[in-house]
Amino acid sequence: MDLITITNILDSPSQRMISILGIGFVTMTILWALQYLKSRKLKEKIKQLENK
Repeated sequence: MDLITITNILDSPSQRMISILGIGFVTMTILWALQYLKSRKLKEKIKQLENK
């Protein structure tokens, strides 16, 4: 076996873990942003109803 092949085999699980964590982080960031926008819209709507 070649040294490069062994290195690739050893790096593969850690690369997968980094990819999974990266995808999770991006997903959580997007969900947080959507939740923030949703709460802002809801607060604006409540303010409008209170002013009527």
